[in-house]
Amino acid sequence: SILSARKSDGEHEASRRLKTEMLVQIEGCDPSCSERRVLIVGATNRPEELDEAARRRMPKQLYIPLPCEDARKIMIEKGILQVSHN
Repeated sequence: SILSARKSDGEHEASRRLKTEMLVQIEGCDPSCSERRVLIVGATNRPEELDEAARRRMPKQLYIPLPCEDARKIMIEKGILQVSHN
């Protein structure tokens, strides 16, 4: 992940520099400025591994829970129907 939590050891210098630059650029976006709007959309199934500085810079976060057991069953059944069994 580009914005995973920064680590002091074992992380490549280029990755750290990229994260730092992204955070600097995001910080420069003023949400109250109506002339320039920036929409950042991201998705992860591991939000706990995101960098805390990145999370602070994205005030609106939407957490979507996993589907219930019945919904998962329906999705699997629909997926199986779409596969040809020749």
